[in-house]
Order: sequence, then structure tokens, then C-alpha cells
Amino acid sequence: MLTINTFDVTSYDGESLQLSWEFETTEEVITNYGVNVFRSESSSTDIADYDLVASGINANEYTYVDGGVSQLLDLGRPWFYKLEIINNYTADTTYQPTDPAYLKDGVPDRVFREIVRRKAIVLNNTRYSGRNFKVFKRRSWGIHCSTCWDLSLQRSTDSKCPTCYGTGWINGYYNPVTIRGMKNTSPKLNQINMFGEWKPSDSLLFMLGNPPLKVRDIISDDNNHLWTVVQVRGVERLGYIVEQNAQLALIAQDDFLYKNLLSLSFTSGGGVAMTVVDTLITVDTTGGDQTETLPLASVFVNRKYSIKADDLSGGTVTIATTGDDTIDGTLSSIQIYNPYGYYTFMSDGIDWYII
Repeated sequence: MLTINTFDVTSYDGESLQLSWEFETTEEVITNYGVNVFRSESSSTDIADYDLVASGINANEYTYVDGGVSQLLDLGRPWFYKLEIINNYTADTTYQPTDPAYLKDGVPDRVFREIVRRKAIVLNNTRYSGRNFKVFKRRSWGIHCSTCWDLSLQRSTDSKCPTCYGTGWINGYYNPVTIRGMKNTSPKLNQINMFGEWKPSDSLLFMLGNPPLKVRDIISDDNNHLWTVVQVRGVERLGYIVEQNAQLALIAQDDFLYKNLLSLSFTSGGGVAMTVVDTLITVDTTGGDQTETLPLASVFVNRKYSIKADDLSGGTVTIATTGDDTIDGTLSSIQIYNPYGYYTFMSDGIDWYII
């Protein structure tokens, strides 16, 4: 059974509460567990005093935003939380922690919320300032990598490990979180400024306080660029983070992370993980019908993928899109009917088109 190591409750906007948790290091398969969230106005240890507010969360996730307390934070009501940890295979259940987690530092005031609201307006202006970025949070707990983790040194010994991506934890990074941000252009020459040495490949990212960035997190944009977070400086009001300014170092296209990390956000049904360096994906139907899922068009702008079927003796090949993406503006999926047939797709940053 998984055991909670830390469980924190905080607020980044004064309108909702964000729950963040970490489990103790384990050899169990974390994805075999589910998490349900319970909330109460009482600090009771009896789960009967709590109401279920969210269910079906995979234990592999690490956060949940409770928007059900909107308009109820200014009244001074304390909110207490417990997690129900469920083994999806054995149905074993435990409620943790024994003493419930709660918001310890109060709620950001109205001035803070107004500042955040105005900054959000600027970032949501797609025409002049804000853009979509994706944040790949680096793992700091879970199952140690069986390939490169050194028990004596207590660290990963292979920065190009395909199992943990050099983090020491299986899967390395969480699925990406989409945020709004604004990035400045890189300098033409090395500079010394408030962040220290600034290289021509470095950039400055401005974003709001959530999710909180840490050094070595990864940022991607809609033009297939990847950066690693070098350092982060926050702007606070009364101890609450209003905005974050992060120095980013560009990751080269021949770097191991660049070739592999973007494939973390999707996996095709046929078991083939497409990355930014793939051009041809062949599908084997020996095991039956297969569905290949195209990645988000907004992440893989101007990328081309050719998906080719085998003799179709074992089943069909269907090509589907992710989220609200479409194929040729109308289709959410398309099937290859001819043996050894194929389609070539290209992204325009919004949808996929057959070329």
C-alpha cells in the first residue's frame, strides 16, 4: 500500500485550493492505485465527517485543484482534506493522512487576486503577448529506476537513461501542464544581469505562480522548442507568489531529452510512441485491431507523420486525433482500408491535414 510522505494545501488565486502530495519511495506500481479526495470543515480523523469531492484520480498524478470552495474562502472557513488510497486490483483501501491536511497560511487577500486577474488578462491576450507553453514537472518521488539508479551513490548514473530520463525515477517527468506565458527574445551576446551570466541561447519566461516551477523542470512551446529551467525568481505579495520569472536554457534538437521527452504526453494505441524525430510509423496488426493516435497539433507544428499499415491480416488500422484536433477540419479519426496503405499527415498548429 502506498504511504503519503507530504500533503500540502495552498491557494494561488484566492478562489480555489490546490492539493499537492507525494508518496514515500516504493517498489509498487503506482499506476495500480487510485486516489479519492475528501473534504470537511472539521479536523476530525473520522472519515464519516468528510464529503467526497473528487474520485478516480490516478495515484501517478500529484495534484488536484478544488474549485468547489470558490466564494467560501473569505468567510474564514477552515477546510480539511484526506485522501482515500485504493488498490485497483485488490480493492484494499486506506485513508491518509491520520491528521488531515489544511490551508495553514490563510487565503490571499483581494489585492492579490486583483493583481493576478490583471496579469492574467495580459497573458491571455494571444494577439500581443501571451502564448501557450507546456510545463513538464520533473519527478522527485515514485519508483527508483531499475536501470540506472545507484543505491550507494543515491543518484542516477545515466543522463540518457530511456527509463527515467536521468531523473532516477521511472518515467522521469509528469505529463505536461498547459500554461499561459510570455517569453523574451534571447540576447545576441553573453550578458551579466540579475540572473547572472546570460547566454545567447537563454530566454526569460514570465508566468503566473501556478504551477510553481523548480530548477530542471522542462518547458516546451508551440514551435517544438524545449528549454530547461535554470533558475526561478518569484514576485510575492504577503508571502504568496504573484508571478514567476524563469531563466530558460535551450535544449538542442540532437539532445536526448529533445528526441524523447515530447512523446511522454501521448502514446498511440498500437504501442508506437511518436516523437519529434519520427517520420514513418509502421503498424503491425498481428495482435488485432490497432488505433494510432496523432499527438497534439499545437505541440508538433509543421511536423509530418506517415502511418503505414501492414497486410491487415490481423485487424484494422485506425488513426485518431488527440483532444479537439481534427483531420482535414472535420474528422476525428480515419481508417486505412487497403493492405500496406498509408496516410501522411502534417500539422498547421491547430489541426492535422492529409497531404
